[in-house]
Amino acid sequence: MLAELRQQQEAAKTRDQELRELETRLAVERQELHAITQEVFRLQRQLDADFAAIRDDELTNLKRLAKVYATMSPRAPPASSSSSTTNRPSSSSPS
Repeated sequence: MLAELRQQQEAAKTRDQELRELETRLAVERQELHAITQEVFRLQRQLDADFAAIRDDELTNLKRLAKVYATMSPRAPPASSSSSTTNRPSSSSPS
């Protein structure tokens, strides 16, 4: 009976040690996960800021283009295809 009690105590000590090691490992992993999560949040904020800057730049470019297009005069319509064929010599007509 005494040997069985000692065996249970050793098993309890071993289990306790394993649990402490697991607790330590989990604490380290939790810290690593927290650091990675913070980095992801930082990158997301930076990406959002970059997108906003690009959007603002593109809006400025579009406004500038709109002003340029507004000041341009319209082009004359292209000549009709029938008039362009009458001006060309035809190889099928007799000369």
